[in-house]
Amino acid sequence: AQDVVMLSPLLLVITVILLLLGVAYLAVVVVVAHRFTMPRRVRPPALDESAAESFERVEFAARGDALPIAAWYGAAPGASSAVIMVHGRDACRADAVRGETMAVASRLVAGGMSVLMIDLRGHGESGNSRLTFGHHERRDVLGAVDHLLARGYLPQRIGVFGASLGGASSIAAAAEELAIGAIITDSSFADLESLLRVQFQRLTRLPCWCLRGALVAASVLTRTRLTARPPHQLIRRLRGRPTLVIHAAGDSFVPVRHA
Repeated sequence: AQDVVMLSPLLLVITVILLLLGVAYLAVVVVVAHRFTMPRRVRPPALDESAAESFERVEFAARGDALPIAAWYGAAPGASSAVIMVHGRDACRADAVRGETMAVASRLVAGGMSVLMIDLRGHGESGNSRLTFGHHERRDVLGAVDHLLARGYLPQRIGVFGASLGGASSIAAAAEELAIGAIITDSSFADLESLLRVQFQRLTRLPCWCLRGALVAASVLTRTRLTARPPHQLIRRLRGRPTLVIHAAGDSFVPVRHA
């Protein structure tokens, strides 16, 4: 009994220390998850005079949650097909192809294909939202498909070009929407969890064992499990549809092996 009495203060100290460590760990992973799921909003510039002749600003609802999605729409005269351009994280509709987006879009319109350049949720001029790495962003792409279908474009005559996050979002959208007839992805990740295992310590300066807690906290903040339904699984549903996978050899964030 005397030993128990003598040990009680020590046990109390250990319990308090463990409790404080637990609270500190929880605070750290919540902060990491908050930053990880908050995109940096970059506003698209005003269209220059030449682009304004071919493109107009439009807005439509994301499929499933009615979040407003802003876009530029360029109609090619007599076009029977259209392509949706989807940018990456912390970018906007003007930057789906680094430094070349408007030039590429203008060439497509001049070549007879209409273009819809969208701002993903939480980016550009679209509605506020946390980042879910394709899970919710796919609804923005699907809303763009609905917008084009309403304009008279036929199923299978709508293509999607997505870069990085936009690529993962495009794969997820095409996996559930047969109206998307073809897809191009540029430097998309194949599996978010495997990517984070490589990049987590570099991005956060925290040990890798904090990753699991950060992912749990992110799932609570976004109300979705971010590592579920990875693009490398979803892309299998595109069999039979033209699919082009591109990856930048010098990509410093997503290793080329993800392609």
